[in-house]
Amino acid sequence: MRAGQSEKHCERAHALDRTERSAASRLRGMADAKQEKARQDLRRAQANFARKIDKAHAERLESFKRAQKAGLSLREISKEVGLHWTRIGQLLRGE
Repeated sequence: MRAGQSEKHCERAHALDRTERSAASRLRGMADAKQEKARQDLRRAQANFARKIDKAHAERLESFKRAQKAGLSLREISKEVGLHWTRIGQLLRGE
């Protein structure tokens, strides 16, 4: 009788193992989907950030050009924006 009980116990244990493995597989798939969504979100955010940075750089350069055209020296521009005057010159020359 104990042998029969032991076999039933083994069958239940195997059934639980299959169920747990199946659940673990589904959970892994859900985790993979969440991770992929997070990766996509990171790539989208990074692309948006890069676009905004490029736009900000272009706007800043245009403001330097307008300031220079208005008669401000490189030193005066640099004093206003907190950069060294030589860096302002480099930016205006496209360096």
